[in-house]
Amino acid sequence: MAIWMLLLGVAVVAFVFYDAFVTTVSGVSAGGPVSHYLGLGVWRGVRRLARSPRSSVLAAAGPLSVFVMLVFWLFGLWAGWTLVFSADPGAVLHSDTGEPADGWSRVYFAGFTVYTLGLGDFAPAGAVWQVLTAVATINGFVLLTMTVSYLIPVVMAVSERFQHGMVLHGLGDTAQDLVTAAWNGRDFSEFTPHLRDMAPVVSRTTQKYLSYPVLHFFHSPSRDTALEPGIAVLDEALLLLEHGVAEDVRPHPMQLRPLRCALDRFGAVVVSEFIGTADEAPPPPSLEPLRRAGIPVVDEAVFADSVDTRQDQRRVLAGFIADARWPWDAGVEVDAAPGDDGEPPAGS
Repeated sequence: MAIWMLLLGVAVVAFVFYDAFVTTVSGVSAGGPVSHYLGLGVWRGVRRLARSPRSSVLAAAGPLSVFVMLVFWLFGLWAGWTLVFSADPGAVLHSDTGEPADGWSRVYFAGFTVYTLGLGDFAPAGAVWQVLTAVATINGFVLLTMTVSYLIPVVMAVSERFQHGMVLHGLGDTAQDLVTAAWNGRDFSEFTPHLRDMAPVVSRTTQKYLSYPVLHFFHSPSRDTALEPGIAVLDEALLLLEHGVAEDVRPHPMQLRPLRCALDRFGAVVVSEFIGTADEAPPPPSLEPLRRAGIPVVDEAVFADSVDTRQDQRRVLAGFIADARWPWDAGVEVDAAPGDDGEPPAGS
């Protein structure tokens, strides 16, 4: 018996199963040690081919990432059990002749055993190999069950991601649009229910990113349903409400804090698991549209100092939307010209 081959096969099976388990069940990290980087590799490769956020190439990244991940799990498990059954020349016998199986026959035997096809032209020889055959069948059945149980909620999570993007877009095309629309001529009291509603939406999105890591690679080519600029607009609008509008009309900090905590948590998850931050933070959002709308605002210098304290989060957001090829100036702060796709900011 080739002990090294047996140990290598067991190691491959254990590693592949661990990667699948962490990705589909754990919900506390952005995927297993291999599947996470496979998804990132697919996304980065597709991203290099797309120069516009509205490119259909980017929209294919999500399904392609799922396909590559499944291929790794299914064929990785098959390869591992093939090594196990190849460790002993007499481990697998032909059912009719009793002759030892050749190399390709062992590959065939491992495949139909792991994926429970139930074919009987080859059989394990002896009690040890019979037990290992049963273990391989159970192993394959559990992997298939986890995979199917994972894919269905992924589809639902992708739909929910686009829905959240639509909700965020409905609040305002830019951060200044959102704030001016929330102004009733006296204060922002009509907007506070939306602030409460948005905090759990952002928190659920953050948890979905951890539960279903491939969610990051599902791109919407439509600005109306794109999550990236929607999150950035919401964060910048919150920045304006926290530090840009005058204190006497500003919402109470406790009305803003849940959403701020949720957005900061989202940024921490995204930057640690999926993207890097932009080299530079975007320019501070302009207060001029708020002045034109009759909203009392703070002094520009005071606002600039406050924005400086939020530079790390703003660099995260700039990297987040640039990663999906959305331009900051057209998608967050300034109205986009019709049909203008724009380019990501320098340093992204």
